[in-house]
Amino acid sequence: MRHRHDAYMLLFVQETKGGDNLIDFRRYETVSGRMFLIGPGQAHQRQSLQEQGVLSFSEKFLQTTGITALEALILFGAVYQHPYLDLKKDLQQF
Repeated sequence: MRHRHDAYMLLFVQETKGGDNLIDFRRYETVSGRMFLIGPGQAHQRQSLQEQGVLSFSEKFLQTTGITALEALILFGAVYQHPYLDLKKDLQQF
């Protein structure tokens, strides 16, 4: 089911058995080591077979970090061609 949130969401795919994410009506493959960045109001739907790791936070929380509105727009906005980052193996340890 497609839906929208009024918060920011970081969806880190630690492990997966396949599937994809539909974000703003575009399909993106779910692969291990990929972090999806979903901003408030973006339509999304997860169609994964198995995955681990979801973090969501409000705009108010983001403001307490000192990140500017412009930096948030760059990070979560439509500036990039795709709404995810593929993290190198050494950056996947939490």
